[in-house]
Amino acid sequence: MSALILAIIIALAGIYIWKLQKGKMLEPDYYVFFTMGLVWLPLGFVFMFAVDGFSFGPLFVILGAAYLAIGLKNKDKWHKPRKTLPPDRAKIKLAVLMGLVLTLLVGFVFLIRFA
Repeated sequence: MSALILAIIIALAGIYIWKLQKGKMLEPDYYVFFTMGLVWLPLGFVFMFAVDGFSFGPLFVILGAAYLAIGLKNKDKWHKPRKTLPPDRAKIKLAVLMGLVLTLLVGFVFLIRFA
C-alpha cells in the first residue's frame, strides 16, 4: 500500500516538474483559497467543540485560517469578476443565509444544552 502511495507521489511530482519546464503552469484562482478558508475555519470549530474533541478540529482551524489569509492577501489576483445580484435577489439571499445561520446556532445551543 505504501509503495502505491509513493508511486502516486512520484508520478504527480514528475507531472508538476514537466509542466513547470514547459511553462504551462496556471496561476491559481485565489478566490478558491478564500472560499475554502471560509468553509474550513468554522468546520474546525465544530469538530473541536461538538464532534470529536480536539483530534481534527485544530487542523481544520489552522488550514482554514491559512487559506483565508492566502485568499485575502491575493485578492487582486482573483480570476473571474464576481457577479452582483439585483437588490431584490440580494435581499432574498441574505434572508436565506440569516435563516441558515440562525438554524445552525439554535442547533448548536440545543446540542450543548441537551447533550
